[in-house]
Amino acid sequence: MAEQQKKNIFDFEKVKKYFPIVVFVSLTLALIFFFKFREKEIGNMLEEGKNNLLAFYAENLKPLIVQTTITDEDIFNFALFNSLPLDKQKNKILEITGDQTGKNTFIIKTASYNPSTKNYETFVRYMGMNKIQKERIDSILNSYKKEIYSSVLINDKNTVAVNPKISELQQAVLADIVSYAQSINGAKSKEQFPNYFNYSDRGNVAKLIGSAREIPQNEYFLITPDTVARTYFKWDQAKFDKHLEDIEKNKFVIAPPVPNIDIKFDRVATDGKGSNDISSGAFSFNIDTNYLKFIVPVENMNLSKTIQDSIRIKLNEAARQMKNISIRMGHGRGGRKDGKNPGALNQPELIVNPFEIATKTLDMLSKNGLFSKTQTKDWEKFGEKMDSLGRLIGAQVGDSIKMEIQRELMKTTKELKRVRKIPKSDSTYIR
Repeated sequence: MAEQQKKNIFDFEKVKKYFPIVVFVSLTLALIFFFKFREKEIGNMLEEGKNNLLAFYAENLKPLIVQTTITDEDIFNFALFNSLPLDKQKNKILEITGDQTGKNTFIIKTASYNPSTKNYETFVRYMGMNKIQKERIDSILNSYKKEIYSSVLINDKNTVAVNPKISELQQAVLADIVSYAQSINGAKSKEQFPNYFNYSDRGNVAKLIGSAREIPQNEYFLITPDTVARTYFKWDQAKFDKHLEDIEKNKFVIAPPVPNIDIKFDRVATDGKGSNDISSGAFSFNIDTNYLKFIVPVENMNLSKTIQDSIRIKLNEAARQMKNISIRMGHGRGGRKDGKNPGALNQPELIVNPFEIATKTLDMLSKNGLFSKTQTKDWEKFGEKMDSLGRLIGAQVGDSIKMEIQRELMKTTKELKRVRKIPKSDSTYIR
């Protein structure tokens, strides 16, 4: 009897010891079978949840015009520098770059906007355009506003939707500008663009310009604070076109009215990888507080195939040549004297990147770390060059912009003094 009780106790201890393991294995097997036979339903549930989250971020999206008014100068700079202001008040820009494989990189970042550039005016002067020719190129640039406004959608939830064909649109604007310049001043164009389009290229250039205007209005990359996804939207394009026509007719002194356009979230096509590594058929993205970058391979873009490599190369070369345009205005070979300062000569009119100075400074600060004490040589070089940077800015921008940038540079110099104990004589002043 005692032996039987001892055996029962032993069996109970064994059951007690292995019971949790048995339960865990049983639950695991049950979950495996559950997910195996309910895989489709679970996938649909996750997909629906993801779509609902993206649909939330996509609420109240409107064309770019509700936030930023694009001028002819902005369009001209977009063609040359691949950058478009998204919010001139909050200093947000969209930057587009491409490589030889056709892969496009889209970057949304903070960069101070310089509203005082006169690149378009400088180009018109350089080409010697008369009033009629100027009106014609005004019309060409203005004709791209609809496509640009509808290529970027924004809302108040820090969400941006970008049509991937905006990269082709930038190339088309550039091609249109240079092609028109060739048609009105062949000698000057040959001097400025010696390797630009010949007769055999013109058909492909015309196809490029036509294709860029046929942007499919439903395909966008939706950029939220958390992720990037390829999405589709439905909206009334005809109603939007009518809204733009009304704006052009009325020429509003203040901001134009917000268009009452209902942009509906349709569906998600593809998710990004969320990394810097990219494989065929996928796109990658990287999100930071003031910086977002996503890369789209050529096989993921439903673009026309008319932008041949030779055309791309020639367009990039034309943009490079245009950035080097410089006109010395005034009387005689020495330039025109400044009325405010008779002893000084005006600077030549240059093509100036409206974002370049601020962007380079921000990139440098980002790479070195604003409060880093380890990069001593870099900081010393930076401190030494602050004054020359101030003079460079002063030569290229108006008085109001000078004062604004001067304040920012003085703040930076003050912080540098605190960290590196820079002498007071190194303080920056924009002349």
